[in-house]
This record gives sequence, C-alpha cells and structure tokens, in this order.
Amino acid sequence: MHSPAPTLNPAPIRKIRFLAIACIAILLLVSSAAAADTTDKVRELCKQGETALYAGQYQQALDAFDQCLAVFPGATGLDQYRDVTEADIWVNKGDAYIGLRQYGNAVTALDKATTLDPSYAEAFQLKARALRALNRTAEADAAETGMEQAAQKRLDDFDKAAFAKPTTKAGLPAIVPVLGILGGLLLCFVCQKNR
Repeated sequence: MHSPAPTLNPAPIRKIRFLAIACIAILLLVSSAAAADTTDKVRELCKQGETALYAGQYQQALDAFDQCLAVFPGATGLDQYRDVTEADIWVNKGDAYIGLRQYGNAVTALDKATTLDPSYAEAFQLKARALRALNRTAEADAAETGMEQAAQKRLDDFDKAAFAKPTTKAGLPAIVPVLGILGGLLLCFVCQKNR
C-alpha cells in the first residue's frame, strides 16, 4: 500500500523560477555596471598620471600608473585604438622613470610594454633612450631597430583595419544584460507553456 505522492501547487514553483531568473538578470546588470566603474577608474587614473608626467611630477605619475595597473584587470570596456591599453600604462611608467633618471626601472617597464604590444614604437624609442643613458649602446641600437619595425607593423595593422569589414564589438558589453533579461523572460514563458 503506497500512499499517493503529494501534489505540488505549480504557482509557488513558477514564482521561485521567476525570482531566480530575476536575480540572474540583476546580477548581470550589476556586474556590467561594476566593470564600467572599473573602466572609468582606469581612464581617470591614467589621465591623472599623464597630467603629472607632463607636469614633471614623475613620482606622482608613477603612483597613479601603479594604481591604474592594480585596477586594470577589471576594466573591460577599453578599446585598443581609442582608449588606454596596459602597454600604454607601462610606457608612461617608463617615461616617468626616465624623468626620475631611474633608467634600469625604465628599461624594465618598457620591456613589459613591448612584450604586451610588440608594435608599440614609442616604447622602443624610450627604451633606446634609457639604454643609452646606461651606456648600453648595442642594446640601444637594437631597440631603435625594434622601433622601426614596430612603426612599420603599426602602419601595416592600420592599413588592414582601414580596409577591414566593420564589426559591432563595441556594442557587445551593453547588450549582454539585455540578452540575459530577455533569455530569462523567454525561459519563464517556456516553463509556463509547458505546465
């Protein structure tokens, strides 16, 4: 003698599903907003650092660039050709180190920049300058050769981009939460229809 299994009222189950989907949508919106805040922070810190660098306040510039690098991994809305790249920050750090006459630190920062972006001609140019200050002439000559190659690569990349088919990558981050919400609503609709 088995007793019949209790029947569940479908209304609470639907409410739970709806709440779960709503929570997911809110989470997507919040994470997108947090990434935007981080991206704005990177832009702000980089601008502060550049302002200090151009004013000859090299230590303040380094402090701002260090803070910028600490925040940078969370920044998702930066476009390589219109905004700040991690290589830009390292180049600016190298430039600030040159201003402080800390040429060894400058070379280290500029090595990092050229590793991140091998087509960054200014990084090679500044590296050659720092190496010459350290009397490392052969390495400085090699850095100048790297600068010429990087400048040519950047021109080649620009030519390729100029004739490439346009893409809509820039609109992707803003649409992700909307797609999450629409997907959640569709899931609710499907669940309701299957009941």
